[in-house]
Amino acid sequence: AFSALVPGFAYFGLALSDSAWTAGPLLVLVVGFGLSRSTVIGSRMHRHIDSARRATVLSSVGMCRHLLVAAVYPVVGWAAERSLRATFAGLGVALLSCALLSRVEDSHLADG
Repeated sequence: AFSALVPGFAYFGLALSDSAWTAGPLLVLVVGFGLSRSTVIGSRMHRHIDSARRATVLSSVGMCRHLLVAAVYPVVGWAAERSLRATFAGLGVALLSCALLSRVEDSHLADG
């Protein structure tokens, strides 16, 4: 989906950026689209999970997300200390790979 591709390409832009004037808007794209994507997916999950299991499923998804963050962020920090440009490029590759390999399609996110 479009909202998954924008942050990936924005990270590539950050890897190539030499100016705060280009880096600032690219960071806004990364954060803005990243936050909106989780909100959209969370809203759709809320609608499609029956109420008897909703709290458990959403809690489990949140816990898995936080565990992934806890595992990945130290690696990203370590990589950024070595080369910020390479780290941004690597994050771009990771996001675009996840977007292209993801089985989530726009039709899965549609209302109705």
